[in-house]
Amino acid sequence: MKWLKRGVLLLVLLAIWFIGWQFVDAHATQVQLHFWAGRSVDLWLWQALLAAAAAGGVSVGLPLVFLLIRSRLEGRYYRKQVGRLKDEVHGLRNLPLEKDQRNPIEDSV
Repeated sequence: MKWLKRGVLLLVLLAIWFIGWQFVDAHATQVQLHFWAGRSVDLWLWQALLAAAAAGGVSVGLPLVFLLIRSRLEGRYYRKQVGRLKDEVHGLRNLPLEKDQRNPIEDSV
């Protein structure tokens, strides 16, 4: 079983390497990026595409990470609050009842 896992891992790594090689080969032209400040940079097209994909992934992933952290903190807060409320209800159940209970409606008349 260990050898099967290693073989699958090796095949996945080889597939990633092959796809990367094909991507670089398909986009092997030089491009010139012009910035607003008047500066320009010569890059390979595959480098520019990879940088754009990474920038897009960061711009989408970073807010999602913050939302995940926020939701976990809110869940923790609510779990603590539910625990406190359960303890309070349990404490109210254990209170002794009064022996001399009068009807509050009779007292108001």
